[in-house]
Amino acid sequence: MLSHGQTQRVPGLSEEVNRQKEQTEQQMQVELAAQSSNGKRIVAEKSGHLIQIDQPELVIDAIRQVVEAARCR
Repeated sequence: MLSHGQTQRVPGLSEEVNRQKEQTEQQMQVELAAQSSNGKRIVAEKSGHLIQIDQPELVIDAIRQVVEAARCR
């Protein structure tokens, strides 16, 4: 799983609500990755929600890792 690393602020929400939203999203992503024994979470530190545009090499590497893991089964 790839997760954004840069905080995504929602216009119109207070700073506190945005902070709580971000914390909740991050925690949910940790929990989601933990649902699988093969789950892995990679944080794209330089990206917002458009990781494929901000850090395409990270997306490519993640796809390669999944393909390689599938081949080894």
